[in-house]
Amino acid sequence: MSLNFTINRSKLSVGIKTVLGVLIFLPFLINASYARSKFSNRLYCLVQGNSARVYLMQEPATYKCADYLSTFNFEFRKRFIDLQQIDKNRKRGDDIEYRTNLYETKRASILSLYDQIQTLKKTMEEFESSFLMRAQDYVSVRVLALRDNLTHELLRLQEELLAQYSPQKQKRLLQIETILDHLRIVQNTKDIDEFYNSLQQYLSLLNTLNLGK
Repeated sequence: MSLNFTINRSKLSVGIKTVLGVLIFLPFLINASYARSKFSNRLYCLVQGNSARVYLMQEPATYKCADYLSTFNFEFRKRFIDLQQIDKNRKRGDDIEYRTNLYETKRASILSLYDQIQTLKKTMEEFESSFLMRAQDYVSVRVLALRDNLTHELLRLQEELLAQYSPQKQKRLLQIETILDHLRIVQNTKDIDEFYNSLQQYLSLLNTLNLGK
């Protein structure tokens, strides 16, 4: 059975129809369990012939991308062990031509499978990069006004603390600084797991300040 496939950009799908469709899943992903699992482990893949698709949610005939990779890696190890045994047999000196041809055939299949593994990884990476970019755009628009308000409050608290120290104001100032730090990570990180972890912390800290959405 051939597992040969390449990225077909015209068929690469995020599993939902539009960017807005992708982004409505953001609240679904922000939860305690998500912070303990890598984004890639939640992706589903559909491999058909020479194309690979990646989905955020499970669709008909899709399987976890991690399961695909696990299967491919297992097959890769198996073929490599077979290749080593073929090489040992080839060095015995009998049927050299036959065993050499067998060796080259097995070696070619290993290299082909390696390319397939790298192709699937690249497809997943491109999906994650595209999803992260759109998620960051979405979040940036939603928090723009709130970020400005927090920045203004931070400056006000700094001035008030210079005039008169207050433990309560100092605590709030530190909370706002932490929130803004997480927001900077959310807006600038290139790592999607870091994006969601910081976004979760950002939303959690907002609740402690009793701020609006």
